[in-house]
Amino acid sequence: MSTSAARQRQWLLSLLVFGCGLLLVTTWLRYSAQQEEARSRALAADLAADHAQSLQRGMERALSATYAIAALVRQGQGFVNDFEGVATQMLPFYPGIAALGLSPGGVICCVVPRAGNEKSIGFNQLEDIAQNKEARRARDTGKLTLAGPLQLAQGGLGVVGRLPIFLSTGQDAQVFWGFSYVTLRFPQALESARLEMLRERGYAYELWRNNPDTGERQRIEAWKPEALHDPVGRNLELPNGAWTLSLAPTRG
Repeated sequence: MSTSAARQRQWLLSLLVFGCGLLLVTTWLRYSAQQEEARSRALAADLAADHAQSLQRGMERALSATYAIAALVRQGQGFVNDFEGVATQMLPFYPGIAALGLSPGGVICCVVPRAGNEKSIGFNQLEDIAQNKEARRARDTGKLTLAGPLQLAQGGLGVVGRLPIFLSTGQDAQVFWGFSYVTLRFPQALESARLEMLRERGYAYELWRNNPDTGERQRIEAWKPEALHDPVGRNLELPNGAWTLSLAPTRG
């Protein structure tokens, strides 16, 4: 074999080795990037699940106050002795509640605390254009329903949880009495989610829901939503629908 052919063969062998090495490096880098992205998404998913569960537990705890008040109404056959005193003692055990009240026939008659909620007295939950659909849905289904986010009758943005109350009239018949309800005002209603911790860790987030009446996406709370490219999300199962917490690192 001539010297020229040997050199050519050596050059081709070197080129082949270089090509194989480059392919291996490229494959490894791609694999490493995929693994890093998978770890990043898994961490984000764990964070989303943790904060979503915290918010769901906080909301469920606040909404459970409606059951306690409803039990008193049924026990008194439509009358609660010293509602203001009883509800005032209950409030410290349900953090996040801005108002706790009763609305016989859908019309708010009493609310605690009264200070700051005076405008809600006499408000008809079944007739108001903004709230009547979800109020009627609660009455017709007999289930606790969470309405909002919406503009509250007493001012500000929040959500309202309504539990329909039915009284027995004998012979297994029941008649609709009205609602026990709680009002949760923003941003206090979201404190259990500890969303500020996500900001501190460099995560953009958006808390949103699909409006049950229109199907449109409704933003509840967000921070740097423009950075949410291919985010991870976790659902909160709440009465009358679900909320979703989506998040992604602000640096991609």
